[in-house]
Amino acid sequence: MLELLRRLNGLKCVPRVGWSLCSVPSSLIEDVAQHTFEVASLSLLLSEGLKLDEAKVFKMALIHDWPEALVGDVSYSALPYLGGREVKGRIEERALQRLLGGKRELVELWREFREDRTPESRLVHFCDYLAILLQALHYFDLGNRSPILKELCDNVSKDLEPYFSTFPQFKPLVEEIRAVLRF
Repeated sequence: MLELLRRLNGLKCVPRVGWSLCSVPSSLIEDVAQHTFEVASLSLLLSEGLKLDEAKVFKMALIHDWPEALVGDVSYSALPYLGGREVKGRIEERALQRLLGGKRELVELWREFREDRTPESRLVHFCDYLAILLQALHYFDLGNRSPILKELCDNVSKDLEPYFSTFPQFKPLVEEIRAVLRF
């Protein structure tokens, strides 16, 4: 247990790599733990009133990036060079199994998140992407207008589109964020 707790504590020192590619100064780059907090907070808030297993949503949001305690963060732009999301998923699953040892229930919950098929996992994925847009908005508000930040926002917006069929009520929120992100 101590080793697991130490590894999870280390997520506070794992930077979200993609922001450096967007010309965000290293002193301002969010870490994985900050991102996880935001995804969990969004998941908690947005799951209210939906017919979902809220406990499952919250647990899924908390563990969704735990594998990064062993393998680090991988940016959007690196995925094609790794062989795509499937390869990243296999690497992360092996890392999570090593990290969690016999905690099979959490590994299964993480798998459900990765498969993105249940309403709960879809909401957490939606919140994961929404957290990226909100962080981009923060950097935008600080004056970052880099073309790579714009490209990231455009890509994340496209990634959010399929989730509006499940959660159409959140489209106005995303449109409001996008309206502010005028490059």
